[in-house]
Amino acid sequence: ALAISPLANLRSDEFEPPVTNFGEIGPIRCHRCKAYMCSFMQFIDGGKRFICCFCEAATDVPPEYFNHLDHSGRRMDWYQRPELCLGSYEVLTTKQYCKVC
Repeated sequence: ALAISPLANLRSDEFEPPVTNFGEIGPIRCHRCKAYMCSFMQFIDGGKRFICCFCEAATDVPPEYFNHLDHSGRRMDWYQRPELCLGSYEVLTTKQYCKVC
């Protein structure tokens, strides 16, 4: 079972989810199921594509989002990107993105 409580009150030992701004490219998503980038996506082909953890589709990484992988297959910037190292984060979207959804 899964209980989701959007905008729940934070406990004193918790911190606000960081806000991620992907700029004009908008949020990074799986091309098949539209899942948002998360820490469970696996990058392949030297960081040029990722495998969706939900539907297992391979999606090309936009050039603006590309980063090299380390010796273990993890992006070199994983610790600087909330979507890759945290369980939750908030996303700023573009006006165009909001019109499409």
